[in-house]
Amino acid sequence: MERLTLSNQFRILAKLEPGQAKTCELNAEILERGYKALYADIFENIWDETDSETYREVADTLDLYRAFEAHKRKGGNIPESYYAEFRGFDGNHECDHYSICAFMRREQGKWAELADHPDNSHGPTVSTYRQMVREWDRLGREFDLSSEQVASIMAAATR
Repeated sequence: MERLTLSNQFRILAKLEPGQAKTCELNAEILERGYKALYADIFENIWDETDSETYREVADTLDLYRAFEAHKRKGGNIPESYYAEFRGFDGNHECDHYSICAFMRREQGKWAELADHPDNSHGPTVSTYRQMVREWDRLGREFDLSSEQVASIMAAATR
C-alpha cells in the first residue's frame, strides 16, 4: 500500500513539475515494479533519522549556553576557557549533533541569542558539553546562574 501511495505521488509530481517528469515517472515505475534494490536511488536525499537523545543533548547544550548568555547580560563573568562561548559541534565526527543544531538555529530561528556563534567546532565537543550539562543538572539546572555556579560548570569542561 505504501509503495502504491508513493508511486501515485510521483505520478502526480510528474504532471505538476514537467522539468522533473522523467525522474518522477522512473521512480513511480521502480516502486510499482517492486525493484527493491533501486529504492535507495529514490530516497538518496532522505537522511537517517536523528534519535531523540541526540536532540535532547543538543537542546540541553544550547539551553546551558542560553543561561551563560543571560548571566553575561546581567553583568556576570564567564571564566576564560575554550568553552566559555558556544563552539558548535564537529561537522565531520558529530554529524547528527551538528546537523540538528544548525537546522534548529539557522532554519527554525531557535536560540537566537546564540546566532553569532558557529555551528561547526571543527573538533569534538560532545563529551565536554555532556560533562558541563551534567554539572548544570547537579546544580539544579537554573537559568539564573550565580558566578559560583558558572565557575563550577566551566570547571566540569576540564575534567
